[in-house]
Amino acid sequence: MSRSSERGSAAVEFILVGLPLLGLTLLSAQLLLSSYAKTVAMDAAVEAVQLVALADGNAQLGRERADQTLKIALPNLSHRVEISQQNSDGLSLSSVSIDVELPISWLGAQPVRVNAQAVNELQ
Repeated sequence: MSRSSERGSAAVEFILVGLPLLGLTLLSAQLLLSSYAKTVAMDAAVEAVQLVALADGNAQLGRERADQTLKIALPNLSHRVEISQQNSDGLSLSSVSIDVELPISWLGAQPVRVNAQAVNELQ
Protein backbone atom coordinates (compact mmCIF):
# COMPACT_ATOMS: atom_id res chain seq x y z
CA MET A 1 0.00 0.00 0.00
CA SER A 2 1.23 3.45 -0.79
CA ARG A 3 1.18 6.41 1.55
CA SER A 4 -1.45 8.16 -0.53
CA SER A 5 -4.01 5.38 0.07
CA GLU A 6 -3.57 5.67 3.86
CA ARG A 7 -4.05 9.42 3.92
CA GLY A 8 -6.71 10.46 6.46
CA SER A 9 -7.01 7.03 8.06
CA ALA A 10 -5.59 8.26 11.39
CA ALA A 11 -8.39 10.80 11.77
CA VAL A 12 -11.04 8.18 11.02
CA GLU A 13 -9.49 5.71 13.46
CA PHE A 14 -9.29 8.41 16.12
CA ILE A 15 -13.00 9.17 15.72
CA LEU A 16 -13.99 5.49 15.66
CA VAL A 17 -12.06 4.78 18.85
CA GLY A 18 -12.40 8.18 20.56
CA LEU A 19 -16.17 8.60 20.48
CA PRO A 20 -17.02 5.26 22.15
CA LEU A 21 -14.24 5.87 24.68
CA LEU A 22 -15.62 9.33 25.43
CA GLY A 23 -19.11 7.87 25.84
CA LEU A 24 -17.82 5.20 28.22
CA THR A 25 -15.98 7.83 30.24
CA LEU A 26 -19.09 10.01 30.55
CA LEU A 27 -21.21 7.01 31.52
CA SER A 28 -18.70 6.11 34.23
CA ALA A 29 -18.82 9.67 35.56
CA GLN A 30 -22.63 9.56 35.69
CA LEU A 31 -22.60 6.26 37.57
CA LEU A 32 -20.01 7.63 39.98
CA LEU A 33 -22.15 10.71 40.67
CA SER A 34 -25.21 8.52 41.19
CA SER A 35 -23.39 6.25 43.63
CA TYR A 36 -21.94 9.20 45.53
CA ALA A 37 -25.32 10.95 45.79
CA LYS A 38 -27.01 7.79 47.07
CA THR A 39 -24.29 7.26 49.68
CA VAL A 40 -24.51 10.87 50.89
CA ALA A 41 -28.32 10.69 51.03
CA MET A 42 -28.16 7.46 53.04
CA ASP A 43 -25.68 8.97 55.49
CA ALA A 44 -27.88 12.07 55.85
CA ALA A 45 -30.96 9.90 56.49
CA VAL A 46 -29.20 7.78 59.11
CA GLU A 47 -27.79 10.84 60.86
CA ALA A 48 -31.19 12.59 60.83
CA VAL A 49 -33.13 9.59 62.13
CA GLN A 50 -30.62 9.06 64.95
CA LEU A 51 -30.97 12.71 65.93
CA VAL A 52 -34.77 12.48 65.87
CA ALA A 53 -34.73 9.27 67.91
CA LEU A 54 -32.46 10.82 70.54
CA ALA A 55 -34.24 14.20 70.59
CA ASP A 56 -37.56 12.74 71.73
CA GLY A 57 -39.05 12.74 68.26
CA ASN A 58 -38.22 16.35 67.31
CA ALA A 59 -38.64 16.12 63.56
CA GLN A 60 -37.50 19.68 62.90
CA LEU A 61 -33.99 18.95 64.22
CA GLY A 62 -33.69 15.90 61.99
CA ARG A 63 -34.95 17.76 58.91
CA GLU A 64 -32.48 20.61 59.52
CA ARG A 65 -29.59 18.16 59.93
CA ALA A 66 -30.46 16.26 56.75
CA ASP A 67 -30.89 19.50 54.78
CA GLN A 68 -27.57 20.82 56.06
CA THR A 69 -25.72 17.60 55.16
CA LEU A 70 -27.24 17.43 51.69
CA LYS A 71 -26.67 21.12 50.92
CA ILE A 72 -22.98 20.83 51.82
CA ALA A 73 -22.28 17.55 50.02
CA LEU A 74 -24.69 17.92 47.06
CA PRO A 75 -25.19 21.67 46.62
CA ASN A 76 -26.67 21.59 43.11
CA LEU A 77 -29.11 18.69 43.48
CA SER A 78 -32.68 19.14 44.65
CA HIS A 79 -33.87 16.98 47.52
CA ARG A 80 -36.88 16.39 49.73
CA VAL A 81 -36.81 15.14 53.34
CA GLU A 82 -39.81 13.42 54.96
CA ILE A 83 -39.87 12.49 58.65
CA SER A 84 -42.60 10.40 60.22
CA GLN A 85 -43.36 8.84 63.58
CA GLN A 86 -45.06 5.48 63.94
CA ASN A 87 -45.76 2.83 66.55
CA SER A 88 -44.98 -0.81 65.94
CA ASP A 89 -45.37 -3.56 68.55
CA GLY A 90 -45.35 -1.03 71.37
CA LEU A 91 -42.22 0.74 70.13
CA SER A 92 -42.14 4.32 68.96
CA LEU A 93 -40.23 4.50 65.65
CA SER A 94 -38.87 7.45 63.71
CA SER A 95 -38.52 7.17 59.96
CA VAL A 96 -36.65 9.46 57.56
CA SER A 97 -37.06 9.28 53.78
CA ILE A 98 -34.92 11.37 51.45
CA ASP A 99 -35.53 11.84 47.71
CA VAL A 100 -32.64 13.23 45.65
CA GLU A 101 -33.07 14.19 41.98
CA LEU A 102 -30.07 13.03 39.95
CA PRO A 103 -29.47 14.75 36.62
CA ILE A 104 -28.48 11.71 34.58
CA SER A 105 -28.04 13.15 31.11
CA TRP A 106 -29.17 10.14 29.09
CA LEU A 107 -32.18 9.33 31.30
CA GLY A 108 -33.34 12.76 32.44
CA ALA A 109 -33.76 13.52 36.15
CA GLN A 110 -33.95 10.26 38.07
CA PRO A 111 -35.07 10.24 41.72
CA VAL A 112 -33.17 8.22 44.28
CA ARG A 113 -35.07 7.39 47.49
CA VAL A 114 -33.41 6.23 50.70
CA ASN A 115 -35.06 5.35 54.01
CA ALA A 116 -33.78 4.99 57.56
CA GLN A 117 -35.58 3.97 60.76
CA ALA A 118 -34.67 4.08 64.43
CA VAL A 119 -36.37 3.35 67.75
CA ASN A 120 -37.04 6.49 69.79
CA GLU A 121 -34.94 6.41 72.95
CA LEU A 122 -37.16 8.54 75.18
CA GLN A 123 -40.80 7.59 75.56
